[in-house]
Amino acid sequence: RNVRDERAVAAALAHYDGAKRALTELSARMERVQRTIDELEDDAAVAIGEMDATPGEPDPGAVAMGAAGAQTGVATLPRRRRLEREAAEYASEIASRTEELERLDAQVARARRELIDAEHDVVFVDDLREAVAKREADQLVRDSARVADISRTDAEALRRYEAARHAAYTKERTRREMVAERERFVVDAGRASRNDAYRRVNEKLRHVREHLEAAAAMDRTRHVDDTRRLLELKHSTERAFEQVAKYVAAKNSFHEQRKATMRREAADLLAKGTNPYLVFQEREEQRRVRAAERRNARNHEMRMEQIRARLSKEEKEEARRAAEAAKKKELDRMYTRTLGRRAREERTKKYMEGATRDGVDILDATGRSVVFPSQVSRVPPKSLGLGGLRDDPERRRMVADDLAPGAQPLDAMLTRRERELRLGEGVGVGSLGKEYEPSWNAGPDRGTGAVTPPGTRSTETTKTNKTTKTMVTGEEQDGDGPAGLEEPEDEEAIKTRERRSALLRMESERLKAKAKERFSDPDRLYSSQVVCGREFAGDSFAPTPKRGFLFTDFEAGGKYRKKITVTNVSYSTGTFKVMDMEYPYSSLFDVEYAPPGRMSAGMSTSIHLTFTPRTMDPVSCNLQLSTNTGIVRIPVECRPKSAEVYLVNEELDFPETLVGQSAVAFAQLINEGAIPVPFACEYPVPAGCEPGSRSEGRGEDGETGDSPFTVRVRGSWKELEDGGRAPSAEGVVPGYGSAFIVCEFHPRRDGTVQEDVHVRLGAPLEGVDAVVKLRAVAGPLPVHLDGRTTMDFKGVAVGCVYRDELIVKNRADVPARCVLRVPECLLGSCEIIPDMLFCQPGGYATFSVKMTPTAKTAERCKKHVNPETGCVEVPMKVTTPGQNLPVPFTLRALLTSSDLTFDPPAVDFGKVALGETSAVKVKITNHARLMQTFGFSELPDTVSVAPSPYGEILAGETLEVELRYAPTLVQSQSFAVRVKTLLGGRIFNLSCVGRGVKPALEMTGNVVTLPPTAAREMSHGTVVIRNTSRRRTETFEFVVPAGASNVLRVSPHVGTLGPGEGTRVRVEFCPEEPPPPTPPREPTPEPPELDEDGNPIEKPEEPGDGDGDADGDEKSAPGDGDGAEAVEGEDAPAPEPEPDPEPEPEPEPEEPPEPKRDVWRVPVFIKAAPPLTEDEETFDPNDDDEWVGHPTTVQHVEVRAVTRGGKSSVVVDNLDEVPGSAELTYDLDFGHVAVGDRVVRSIGLRNLADVECGVGMSAPDHEGVFQTLTASRPMPPLGELDVKIAFQPGRVHDYHEIVTLKTSLRTIRVAMRGAGISPALDVEPSDVVDCGDAVPGDCKNATLTLTNPTAFPQRWRAEVRNLSSPGQSTSRSPFTFSPGGGVIAPNGTCAVTLSFTPDAPGSPYGYEKMFDGTIAVVVAGGGGPGAETTRELRARCWADGSFVCGGDAPDGEGDDGDGDHFSKDRVLPPAVNAVGLRTGLREPRPRAPYESIELTLPGPIRPGDTSSASLHVGSVKNADGGGSNAEYAFASFDADDVAKGWRVDEPAGSVAAGDRKKVTFTFAYPPAPRPVDPCYFGIPETVRADVTCVLRGGAPAPSEEG
Repeated sequence: RNVRDERAVAAALAHYDGAKRALTELSARMERVQRTIDELEDDAAVAIGEMDATPGEPDPGAVAMGAAGAQTGVATLPRRRRLEREAAEYASEIASRTEELERLDAQVARARRELIDAEHDVVFVDDLREAVAKREADQLVRDSARVADISRTDAEALRRYEAARHAAYTKERTRREMVAERERFVVDAGRASRNDAYRRVNEKLRHVREHLEAAAAMDRTRHVDDTRRLLELKHSTERAFEQVAKYVAAKNSFHEQRKATMRREAADLLAKGTNPYLVFQEREEQRRVRAAERRNARNHEMRMEQIRARLSKEEKEEARRAAEAAKKKELDRMYTRTLGRRAREERTKKYMEGATRDGVDILDATGRSVVFPSQVSRVPPKSLGLGGLRDDPERRRMVADDLAPGAQPLDAMLTRRERELRLGEGVGVGSLGKEYEPSWNAGPDRGTGAVTPPGTRSTETTKTNKTTKTMVTGEEQDGDGPAGLEEPEDEEAIKTRERRSALLRMESERLKAKAKERFSDPDRLYSSQVVCGREFAGDSFAPTPKRGFLFTDFEAGGKYRKKITVTNVSYSTGTFKVMDMEYPYSSLFDVEYAPPGRMSAGMSTSIHLTFTPRTMDPVSCNLQLSTNTGIVRIPVECRPKSAEVYLVNEELDFPETLVGQSAVAFAQLINEGAIPVPFACEYPVPAGCEPGSRSEGRGEDGETGDSPFTVRVRGSWKELEDGGRAPSAEGVVPGYGSAFIVCEFHPRRDGTVQEDVHVRLGAPLEGVDAVVKLRAVAGPLPVHLDGRTTMDFKGVAVGCVYRDELIVKNRADVPARCVLRVPECLLGSCEIIPDMLFCQPGGYATFSVKMTPTAKTAERCKKHVNPETGCVEVPMKVTTPGQNLPVPFTLRALLTSSDLTFDPPAVDFGKVALGETSAVKVKITNHARLMQTFGFSELPDTVSVAPSPYGEILAGETLEVELRYAPTLVQSQSFAVRVKTLLGGRIFNLSCVGRGVKPALEMTGNVVTLPPTAAREMSHGTVVIRNTSRRRTETFEFVVPAGASNVLRVSPHVGTLGPGEGTRVRVEFCPEEPPPPTPPREPTPEPPELDEDGNPIEKPEEPGDGDGDADGDEKSAPGDGDGAEAVEGEDAPAPEPEPDPEPEPEPEPEEPPEPKRDVWRVPVFIKAAPPLTEDEETFDPNDDDEWVGHPTTVQHVEVRAVTRGGKSSVVVDNLDEVPGSAELTYDLDFGHVAVGDRVVRSIGLRNLADVECGVGMSAPDHEGVFQTLTASRPMPPLGELDVKIAFQPGRVHDYHEIVTLKTSLRTIRVAMRGAGISPALDVEPSDVVDCGDAVPGDCKNATLTLTNPTAFPQRWRAEVRNLSSPGQSTSRSPFTFSPGGGVIAPNGTCAVTLSFTPDAPGSPYGYEKMFDGTIAVVVAGGGGPGAETTRELRARCWADGSFVCGGDAPDGEGDDGDGDHFSKDRVLPPAVNAVGLRTGLREPRPRAPYESIELTLPGPIRPGDTSSASLHVGSVKNADGGGSNAEYAFASFDADDVAKGWRVDEPAGSVAAGDRKKVTFTFAYPPAPRPVDPCYFGIPETVRADVTCVLRGGAPAPSEEG
């Protein structure tokens, strides 16, 4: 009933309020329409009046005849037409407004009738209102009692909250201390690690330096050995030539003897009457026949041998092919036998038997035995001993240098090629194989460099036909004797013949051995060239240029290319081939040439040689060309870029020079290298002193002086600060050039001077110095100024006259004519009387100098101004004929003027709307060195100066004044403001420009005065702006000044007003809290005075000070009022009663702090309005026509605010402030409240003032979520008041509301917030539920704890969502809950078991999230969607008991429907019954030959950096808690991978059942990239390494290595 009555009363009141509000709005609209009609009628009347005053249109005939003239007013026709159009528009607008007014009149009548009916309804419900009020009073009593109970409950909750907050604060402080301690420990550890790293780097650098020194020593040793071998080769060649000469001489002697024998035999035959020629011819013919038969026999035997060799080769090839076919067939058969599981197990068993010490396998079917590889295996790792050093010469050399620098490796550690090079075998062409011996090469030895084995003689390979014929004749003669002599042979002859035959056989065998040796000698490939009977001698190919390849000034790391032309200079055709260069130069050069083929004599071709130096060592070698006639050596010389600087003219002797004269001498630096060398000449020092000691040395007279020598480098300059140039003592000696050092002698006093100039050479010759010795003699100066160097006039003003004297003395024996001229810059400002005089010997003379500065003096002398003092220092000199050095002195004066400058020099006030004031700040600077008094005179009426038009400005000071311009008319003004000064009576004109325009927007007032406001309290004011235009739309923006942006706000600050529209702008002011006062510094106690022993001196207490005075006052008898004591023997007056003690003066009340007053000018920017017509494009401020637009204009609103001092008198005790809020706002947080529940909080107010203050509160929101339970009432002085607020959410939502508590002392804002929630359960664990690792058929359990934090029971259910189970062979879910749902009592808990029973291994292998999904615990809501709590779910299933995981996530994971990456090759197992389910699940699915895991290291990295990542090796523990230890072993990286920087921290080990072990892979790229790596050329490179991991053990154990 009460609710129904309340609803009736509320409906009646709402009806009444609505009718009243509607009537008010209609009345206001009628007033606005009526006002608009009045304005339109006025405008129409004005337009009609203007139209009547404008002449009408002329007669068309008169216009055509030209009789219209000025009387017709043709020029005013457009204006009259426009006025007529405007009058018509006004009439139509008035008619429409009148119709609207009539319609509104009818609506007002209806609204009045409805208001009367509503009043009747309100009177009717008065009785209901009284009954409702009575019931509300009873309800209020009950609510008050309930509020009291709630208050007690809140007090207890507040106490608990304070205790909890204190405990949390203590815990947080402890945590921060622990964090700070941990950070300090980490910093100390980091510093120690850095120091250790520095130490290791220094050690490495030392090792590197030692290696470099060892390499240099090896190079020097190699060079010495090469030189020694070359000398030995030279000596052996000379010995061979001597042996050949001896052999040739013997052969020639033998032939001569044979010829003599034949001559004697011919004489005998002639004596016998026989023709010796026929005998000799017959004998020769027989010998020729026998020789032909032997030659044919040899050829036949040779051909047969070739045929036999060919047949043998073919038989061997056929046998080889048959063997290869049989071997391939056998390999196929063996490969077929090695397939299958049995073969793999046999191989594994044999390998383990061969690798173990006892020769048995270590497989354990139970998996319970623990095996340590180091105790069982006998196979040493590759890192043991030399390891991979045998296959890596570079690494072997580095290890040898580290262990024993300079040690030579053993022969067993060298490759065959290195042993050959070390022993010197096969050096030269003789070491080349058959592939380097072309068939067209033939010729004698041309110095190939082959070493002749000891004990063998060099053979002559080239013989002429004539010599060969003679030798054959000799053999025939020795073997058969002369033909035609049939004499009987005796026994002695037979023995002699047999002996000769034996000798011939021995010689034949020797010749065969020589032939074999000749066949193996490369010199046999070359032959001499004979053309037309002329034999060619020398190199058949000549290079151009003749010096060969010359690489000069090379640098390490560069690439250089040279080209030469090779010309055939022989008599006939020929060709050549470039041979490989000798070690170790072959790696430094690349040869490019086109095979020339057969080249005619005189033809040429090109050879390109590319040189790639790796060090800066010089190289000298030969490029060998194998030609028809021998080896041609082309010199190759490489000279590194270097610098060789030496000094010419180390001692410079200057001729005798008088003081004032000068002499010049030159020294030259010559650089015979290519590297430019910078050098610097040190300041000259006395001879024998170190550089830089001049500042400490003194001359003979004891005074310190500068050197009379100046040193500079010819052609070298340095830039000065003023932009000029000056000679420099630093320079550069160019490559293959020279530099000159210019030394000048300028004596300033007589005597002999000897000084040294040290020349410091720069890179690459640091530490190399040169010294130039300077010697000179100087004479004295006769005319002087007796030591005076400056004529100082002090300060001078323009227009004043100043005088001074200059005394000149002469120490010579003859009179001196002295001349003193006025410098050019002082002409007209300085006068010298006289300008020439004679100074007698031993006497003196005087010049009179008069200074009269003018306005141009400073300009002329600006280059002589001292920047530090500002004085003009003009150098002057007294010249004497016959004396080269004048007597210098300086004329000094401080010039000043009365110049004032203005910034800006011209003031532009811009466009200023009427009623506005434009202020421009002008800076006035006094450039004079005296104080000046200035004043602004004859100011226009529209201009004012703030703070005052008069003032004083100090020397060099800058003052700032403000010129204000307030136009009164719409017009443009240009005027000058005159500024007068008393110093010199000068007048300065300051040009000003301003323009008064009509304001675009009309404001009710451009001054907003805000009431006094406390700190962090808000006050506001309003400004009404209106667009007075009838056609334009104006857009405005308020821009708060930067200094007030944190306390001042304008709303709305941007808006658009249509024609005739207006808006109200709110200006809010919220001052900030003043900063706390800085406490005064405590006075520093004065240190006590100390005696001679250092003890403090105690000062005696003065009378009247200290405690003794107080005691004396207390013991003294009371006397007269003036304090006189009683005299002994006289009657003492009766003691008067002691007067009442005077009350202590009350402390004076503290004066309230002064309020702070602020004034801001807020600019209002009005957007530019485009013109409304096309024929007028410019803006004329004098034109009132609104068809024309206007540019962007600025108006201002002045805001005046006062900030009250002192603190707030009303505070809130139990709430915290909202952080970051400018206005004082407290936070009232109701927290999370279940939908339908009600929570009550209180706002504790306390009055700090001595007066009573009323408290009122704004109404909360209309939804009724927040309700005020406390009625408004005043707060007593120094009293408290609790305002109760209730929060009751009706739906799941976050609620926010701001209420205002208004008191008579201040305004307080409270931000209330609360969240309506639906009940949910707490689930533990709070992040991830991990079921762990399992094998197919096992069951792993995880426990979830559900807690009901609410006060009512909740029904729940658990489910798995978004499940990904790759590799499962069935469609069932591997996860089950027990229980899967139920009801949890209030504040109760429930344990849920999650079981993981996989039937097949997951995929991909090595991924942490094989099985993943989301666990959702859903709680049904009361009428809503309910709430749910989710947790991430993870599990893994492995095929074997040992596993490796932690690799990269696979790309495209989950592409297949079931997440199986092997779905195409997967075969479902056959169906099994319930009894064999576990056994069926044990059967593994088809697996790949091996599992592949990718591990990507974080990057990218640069050379020298390190990156690492880790894998985990684990062993599965089954559901019963059993399991087996797993063993793993990672294979070693390849040598190339190790060289690149790959390594693993623990390559082998064992893992207990149920545990995991982390194995870290590290990649440390070398600081210096190899030339074969792309990174060497700046190209990014992805480095990949493959490593094999072998797993053993686990339950179940792996079937094969993987």
